[in-house]
Amino acid sequence: MAQKILALDLGQSSIGWVLRNTSFDGVEQFSKFGVCVFNKGVGEENNVEYSLAAERTKYRSARRLNQSRKYKLWNTLKKLKAKDFCPIQEQALTEWTTYNKEWGLKRKYPTWDIQFENWIKLDFNGDNKPDFESTYQ
Repeated sequence: MAQKILALDLGQSSIGWVLRNTSFDGVEQFSKFGVCVFNKGVGEENNVEYSLAAERTKYRSARRLNQSRKYKLWNTLKKLKAKDFCPIQEQALTEWTTYNKEWGLKRKYPTWDIQFENWIKLDFNGDNKPDFESTYQ
């Protein structure tokens, strides 16, 4: 009875395979064979290998850090607005924090809210000069 056997050799960056036909008694039992080679999981620069996953992770962690800072800022402004410590208008804060791809809503920094801009610049009397050098004064 003719029998075909598929043999696999699993390596780190390749898979070797061979199809063996046992019906032949002669030397030609291997009817088909081949190798699939994959790219290495590391990059190489100046004969030094580095992890490609580490590169992706570095950029992703930077994005997440920026996102976290943004959310903390928005939550702080919401709490300051609730206690009347921040002069930002509710509509401006909503436009800045709301994003919806389906509706086409993009985030907009409230440049039209003059009171809020002066508050950010520490210009409380409106003379276009900061009244303080830092927020802790």
